Amino acid sequence: MDDIRRKIKLRREPQFSVIRFAGELCLGYYYSLFVRLALPEGTPLPIVGVLICLGVAIGVYMVGSIGLEDGPFLFTYFLSLLCYFVLTFLQGEEGSYMYVTLAAACYFNYYRKHKAYGNRRKKNIFIRISHLSFGATIIFTLWTSFLYFNAAITYKDGEKIQLRDAVNHFFKSPAWLDFKKTMWDIYGKAQKQGWRNIYHEFVTAFDPTGETNAYKVLDVTPSATTEEVRKAYKKLVIQWHPDRYKGDDKEGAQKRFMEIQKSYEILSKRRKRSTTRTEKDRSEF
Repeated sequence: MDDIRRKIKLRREPQFSVIRFAGELCLGYYYSLFVRLALPEGTPLPIVGVLICLGVAIGVYMVGSIGLEDGPFLFTYFLSLLCYFVLTFLQGEEGSYMYVTLAAACYFNYYRKHKAYGNRRKKNIFIRISHLSFGATIIFTLWTSFLYFNAAITYKDGEKIQLRDAVNHFFKSPAWLDFKKTMWDIYGKAQKQGWRNIYHEFVTAFDPTGETNAYKVLDVTPSATTEEVRKAYKKLVIQWHPDRYKGDDKEGAQKRFMEIQKSYEILSKRRKRSTTRTEKDRSEF
């Protein structure tokens, strides 16, 4: 370490490194492309330029400040902004990211210097973790934005649906609306009845026994009598029996018929068990 400090004092400017310069170009250019892909179509050009140049400056600075060297981040960013908008003005279209990265890397290397070793204090572990978390959050946000605006889902028959459209449709789907309503119902019950039974309400809402879905399939309410459940079951069985179904979708009718039978079986077992438990409690009383 003393030898390094002595060399720093003798040489005021760091020695130029081709590998470091190439790394600055590669990472700066990569970040510029990454940011551009993460931005949606129709983003105003000034905003595009500001964010892309920020990605260039961060990429150049990350490589350039490795080890014992450092350089001006803000001025590198301002120069990349100037280069981007000048090239855009001269070319009549969006400026080349590689030229912007090259200009930023050249400026950074021209004004780079050794890091000061005076009374430098070691950063607290929590500060390091916060910096790392902030960087990880930015990368995660960029990847999420990139996938949201560029990824596509292959549906049946080879049809491709943009991920952003699929996400928007999901939040309007009956499945999400039912889930949202269920969560609000649980929250409302917890406010009125207290939070002690929140776990029971949460488990019940997800219908682990299949009882709630069985009532829905048979189109009866939980307050329906056993006779009413039996009548609804017989009516649906006749309607969806594969041999009596008049439609063309015999396979669909078969699945529906099996679902009806399964639902009736669930309700029969649950009600029989409930009746047995009630009679047992009465006998014990």
